[in-house]
Amino acid sequence: MNSMIRRTVLVAMAVVLCICLRMSYTAYAADPKGYEVMAESERLALLVNKSTTEIAVRDKLTGEIWYSNPPSAKQEKYQLNIVYYDPEDKRKRYDSYKDSIQHGQFEIEPIENGVAITYTLGLVWKEDDFIPLSISQERFQSMILDKLDKSDQSFILKQYDLVQLSRLPEPDTSGTLGPDKLWGKYELVPLSSTMNTTQKNNLVYLMLDRMVDLRDDVDARADVKEEYMINLVDNPTYVLKSRITPWDKVDMVNLFKSIGYLPEDVGVDQEAYGYPAPERNIETFDITIEYTLEDDCLIVTVPMDRVRYPKDVVAQMAYVKGAESVFQGQVGRGNIYEHFEQQVGGNLVTFPLYSVDVLPFFGAADKGTQGYIFVPDGSGALIDISTLSDRSYLKRVFGRDYVIPQQTSSTDIVQYDSSQGIHLPVFGLKKNDLAFFAVIESGAAFASVSGRVAGNANTYSSVSSEYTLMPFSVVTLATTARSERGGDKSINIYAERLPEEDIRIRYAFLDRDSADYVGMARYYQQYLVERGILQRRTTEGDPPLFLDILGAIYTRRPIMGVPLNVPVALTTFDEARQIVDELMAAGVKDIVVKYSGWLKGGIDHDFASRAMTEDVLGGLKGLTRLRDYLSERGVELYPSVYLQLLPTLNTSSVNLRREAAKVPTGQVAETHILSPRRLEILVSNFLKDYLGYGIPGVALDDLGYIVVSDYQPGNMTDRGQAAQIVESQLKRLREEAGLDLMTTLTNVYALPYAKYMVHMSLEATQYRSVAESVPFMQMVVRGYNTYAGTAINVSDNIRKLILRSIETGAHPQFRWFYREPSIIKDTTFADLYSCHYQYWLSEAVDIYLELKEFLSKVKDQRIVDHKRLAADVYQTVYENGVSVIVNYRSDPFEFDGVAIDGASYRVIEGGQSGAH
Repeated sequence: MNSMIRRTVLVAMAVVLCICLRMSYTAYAADPKGYEVMAESERLALLVNKSTTEIAVRDKLTGEIWYSNPPSAKQEKYQLNIVYYDPEDKRKRYDSYKDSIQHGQFEIEPIENGVAITYTLGLVWKEDDFIPLSISQERFQSMILDKLDKSDQSFILKQYDLVQLSRLPEPDTSGTLGPDKLWGKYELVPLSSTMNTTQKNNLVYLMLDRMVDLRDDVDARADVKEEYMINLVDNPTYVLKSRITPWDKVDMVNLFKSIGYLPEDVGVDQEAYGYPAPERNIETFDITIEYTLEDDCLIVTVPMDRVRYPKDVVAQMAYVKGAESVFQGQVGRGNIYEHFEQQVGGNLVTFPLYSVDVLPFFGAADKGTQGYIFVPDGSGALIDISTLSDRSYLKRVFGRDYVIPQQTSSTDIVQYDSSQGIHLPVFGLKKNDLAFFAVIESGAAFASVSGRVAGNANTYSSVSSEYTLMPFSVVTLATTARSERGGDKSINIYAERLPEEDIRIRYAFLDRDSADYVGMARYYQQYLVERGILQRRTTEGDPPLFLDILGAIYTRRPIMGVPLNVPVALTTFDEARQIVDELMAAGVKDIVVKYSGWLKGGIDHDFASRAMTEDVLGGLKGLTRLRDYLSERGVELYPSVYLQLLPTLNTSSVNLRREAAKVPTGQVAETHILSPRRLEILVSNFLKDYLGYGIPGVALDDLGYIVVSDYQPGNMTDRGQAAQIVESQLKRLREEAGLDLMTTLTNVYALPYAKYMVHMSLEATQYRSVAESVPFMQMVVRGYNTYAGTAINVSDNIRKLILRSIETGAHPQFRWFYREPSIIKDTTFADLYSCHYQYWLSEAVDIYLELKEFLSKVKDQRIVDHKRLAADVYQTVYENGVSVIVNYRSDPFEFDGVAIDGASYRVIEGGQSGAH
C-alpha cells in the first residue's frame, strides 16, 4: 500500500514538474511581435518578419532569441550592404533596408528547412513612372476608374483634364505650331470642364514641353512633329495636370500600385501619345539570401547564380543626363554621348559589384554589454566591447590577394598589412553569458572579417563577414575623356565576372560554460574533426627542435671587372651535418631540419620547374650524403621550395607572360606570383626531379598560406577557384606523391595535409582595437598537428617568445647558417646577421631542454582550457590535467597559493607545481 502511495505521489510530482517546465518554456519562448515561424529543427526555430525581412533564431533550449538586426535599431535595419562603382568609377553604396525594403522591392519564398529572400537594391521605378501623362478615356475607365471606389475615382479625376484635338474648319497652311493652331490644323478642346484661352494655351505648352523633356529627338517646342500627337485627334484623352502636390502624387502611386496599374502599363499609354515609355532604372542589383536550419545551426547562403549586377546595359537618358554635371559648361547632349563613347564604351555601361557585407548586425550587442568580439587574427584576438571606443577591425581571410593592389574597403579604419594573418575563416561574439560563433564554409577566399565596437559612431558592437566580389586595379593614362574635363587620369579596371563559389556561413549558438573563445575553439575543433580536416596523431620520441638551415644566397660581385650575381654558400650540405652533430652531442636528439636555399638560385631560387641543387652547396651528391646521414640518426629532412612566389633575382628562369598571374588589365602583376592555372604543371615538373632524390618530406614555403587570383582577360581564375587549386595540389603532394609536408603559416585548407606547421602565429597583431591575444589556433589544432612559432633567434624579445611558446604549446624553432656572418655584409640578406649558429648553439640547447621538459608532459595533448588570471597572466590547461601558468609581468604573481616569478611560468600536475 505504501509503495502504491509513493508511486502515485512520484507520478503526480512528475506531472506537476512537466507542467511547470512547459509553463516556463512558454513564458520565455513567445515569438517576438511581427515574426512568423518559417522553419524548425530539434533545437532552433527560424522566424521572419515579412514586412522588414529581419530574421530571428529562437533557441528552444535556452529561450534566447538571436536577431539579424537589433530590435530597437534605428539605422541598423539592413541585412545586406553593397559597395559598387558607376561608369565614372565613383564609389556608391546600397543597403537592403533603404534601397530595397522601403521600396517594397523584395520577395520571400519558402525553401526546404528555411526561407529565401531576394532583394532588388536600387529604386527600379520612380514615382513618376507609375503615373501616365496621357491616357485614352477608354483605357482610363477600364484600367483605372473601374477598379477604384467612388472616393478614389473622384480623387484621381481631379488630377487630369479630359481633352482632345479637333480639326479646324479652315486649316492654316502655314503649318505653324502655336497654342491656338497646332500645325495650323488643330485646336485643343476641353471635354470635362471649361477652360479659358490662357488655360488652354498653358495645357498645350505643357504637352509640348513634356515632349522636349522626354524625347531624344526633340530639343525645342518647334521640333515637335504632328505625328507625335496624332492620337489626340478626335480621341478623348486624360492629360495629367501640371501641378500635383507631393502628397497627392504619393497617394496616386499607391492607388495605381494597388490596382495593378504598373509602369509597363504606363508605357503602353504614353507611347500611344508620342511619349517614351518609362525606363527601368539600370542601376539596380538583385541578391538572394537563403536562411536554413541545420541541426543546431543557422546556415546563411548567398547563391552567386542569383546575384545580378548591371553589366553591359544601355545607358538610358536618365543616367546620361545625370552625367551633365561633370562636363564643366559643355551641356550639349552630343558632348554627353561622345563622353560615353570615349569613356565607358559607347552606349553600354557596367556597374561592377565590388563587395557585399552579409548580416553586419547579426547578434549585435548594446553599448556597455559585457563581452568581446572574437577575430582569428594571428593566434586569435579579443576586441573588448564593454567600453565605448568606436574602434573598427577589418582584415582579409587568408591574407592579401597579392595580384590586386590594396584597396580601401567599406569601413573607414582598415587594418590590412601585418605579419599576423587570418588563417581560419571564423569569427564570433560573446555578450554576457551567451555567444555565437560563425564559420565561413564557402567564399572564405574572398572574405574579410569586419568588427565594430559601439561608441559615438557605432550604436552597437558587431562582427560579420564582408566579401570582395569584383576587385580592380587602377590604370593611369596620359589623357582620358575624364581628365580633359578636369577629372582624374586614372581609371579602374575590374574583374570581368563575379566569383563562382557561393557565400555560405554557419552560425552556431553557445551558452553557459561554452559561451567564450574556449567554447568557440572546442566547437570548431569538433567541426573540423567531423569533416576529416583534423585527424588525431601520435608522435614518437621527444618533442622536436625545428631547425631552419640556410643554404645559399646570390650576391652581386665583380667578376673580371663585371658585376655579376654569384652564388655564395652560407651552409653547405656537409656543414649542415656538422650543425646537427653538435646539437645532438649537446643533448638534442629529436631534430626536424628544414633546408632553405638548396635549389639552384639559393634562397630566392630559380623557377621550380626543375629541382636542381645548388652546386656551391655540394650538388646532388652532397644532398644525398646529408639525406642518408640524417636518416640514420632519425632526423627528418625537409628541403624547402617556393611553388607560387616567382624568383625576383633570376627572372630569366621563368616566362612571366606565360606563368605569372595577371591583373585585370591583362598585365603581369607587380608582385610576380604564379598563376593558379599553372600550378598543377609546375608541381608535376618539380616532382619529376624531386621524387628521385628519395627524400620523404618537403617544406612548402608558400603553398600553405598564399592564395592569389588570376585576372587574365577571358580566362579568369577567381580567388575561390585558386584556393581549390592550391588545396588539390597539397592533397596530391601528400597522397599521390606520398610526401610528408611542412607548411608555413598554414591556412585551414592545408591542415589535413601538413605534418608540421612552422612560423605559426603565437599572438595577434597588436592593433589598438585588440584587447588581448588568445591561443585560439592552438586550441583548435593541438593534438592533431605539430607546430612551431617563429625562429627564436630572430625575435626582438626572446624571453617573451619562449613564454608564448609555453602558453600556446608550440615547439622551438631556430634559423641558422654555418659560415661567418661577415659573408652577408653589404648584401640584401644582411638582416640575417643573428643567424650564425655558433652565436646560438649553447643558448639554443638550454632553451630547447627547458621547453622539452614541459612539452614532454603535454605531448600530443589537446588544450582544453585557457583563461586570463590577471593582466598579462594566463593559464593553459591540457586534457591530461597538466596546466601551466605563464606570467609575462616583470613582478611575481600568486595564484591559489602558487607563486610565479616575473617573466616566468609554473607547471602544475597532480597537485604539484614546478617553477621556471
